[in-house]
Amino acid sequence: MTHAKNRELRETMYRANITRASSGDIDNSPLIEKVRQYTAAASHVIAAYHHNICAARCVIATYHHNISAARHVVAANHRYVSLQRQGLTVHVIMVCPRQTGRQTSSHMHTNENI
Repeated sequence: MTHAKNRELRETMYRANITRASSGDIDNSPLIEKVRQYTAAASHVIAAYHHNICAARCVIATYHHNISAARHVVAANHRYVSLQRQGLTVHVIMVCPRQTGRQTSSHMHTNENI
């Protein structure tokens, strides 16, 4: 029909084709509406799932940061105790990555280093 010379015939055939399941006994409009509603509901479920995954990743990252920071504090404490046992005066400076943007580190200065 795309090559028919009669424009009115082509238009009639086109309109009949695009409305073939949206009128009369074979009207699919209610089914199309249900599919649209189910698709919208599914997209909300997927969005909520994605949000929960992102929130869980944030919690896990915070947990790992806290574990890392705690390990640095424990390591610094062990070094501090070791130096104290040797009779050295110790000054401890802790650098937090959340405040400086740098990796957590601890610096110890003894009275011999200063």
